[in-house]
Amino acid sequence: MNSGRSEIDSLASDTVDVHGRAIQVWTAGEGAPALLLHGFSDDGSCWASTAPLFTGRGLRVIAPDARAHGGTPLLADDDFTAASRQSDAEQITGALDLTDVLLVGHSMGAVTAMHLAADQPDLARATVLIDPPLTGHDLDAERNSQNPFSKWINETGAMDPAELTALCETENPSWTDDEVAAWVSSKRAVDRDLFARRQSWHGRSWSAAIDSIRCPKIVIAGESALGSAVDVGAGRWLGEHPDVEFVRIRGAGHSVHRDQRVRFADVVVGFLTRSGL
Repeated sequence: MNSGRSEIDSLASDTVDVHGRAIQVWTAGEGAPALLLHGFSDDGSCWASTAPLFTGRGLRVIAPDARAHGGTPLLADDDFTAASRQSDAEQITGALDLTDVLLVGHSMGAVTAMHLAADQPDLARATVLIDPPLTGHDLDAERNSQNPFSKWINETGAMDPAELTALCETENPSWTDDEVAAWVSSKRAVDRDLFARRQSWHGRSWSAAIDSIRCPKIVIAGESALGSAVDVGAGRWLGEHPDVEFVRIRGAGHSVHRDQRVRFADVVVGFLTRSGL
């Protein structure tokens, strides 16, 4: 790990070299590890305003940039599948010798955290899934499809920082200046070549993955009407599951942790306390 490359507020940026790939990782705090996995088109720096929630409880935040995002490159022979994103996360935990990890993921990163917790039961201490893309009609089906965000990413990529800032502030009036700045920077850093690569979002059954997670687990979603990726059918399934905590936060859309920071923090702190963290 090469430290001190850059710093954004509460997060310092390092690089982890894993099998020829230099993965940019944002870190903060000391203590037991909390691996924070961002959503599509964000990057690790987008956790800056959320990181103190975990460092304040004596946890060490580790927030990598996914491949093709932020400072992590998309290599010549890379795909952009759920399995590859999970493999990258597994390699980071191995390279940093992480154990008893609090896994936290948003959207795309929540899918990675979910499958990582299911496949590595001795790794995860608890799992927090923030508005993962889950649909009720898709309980047992694979989700392999072309990325639906190519048009939007190409459009935002053509905007200058001032235009992107205005767009973000208009669509997310409750976000802090730091959250807006990180969002703008992350959108400009997405490698558009990822859209030409083979990709998948889940790759396998999400319900089976959740059933397989042995550690304490919570799914925190926004309101469907405000853009939550957890649809009504999936929410019903989660709400009836005896081993899953499921919470919809009123007034939040897809970016629950940024849309309703105080209520999100209350829910997470309660979950961590019940989980012994």
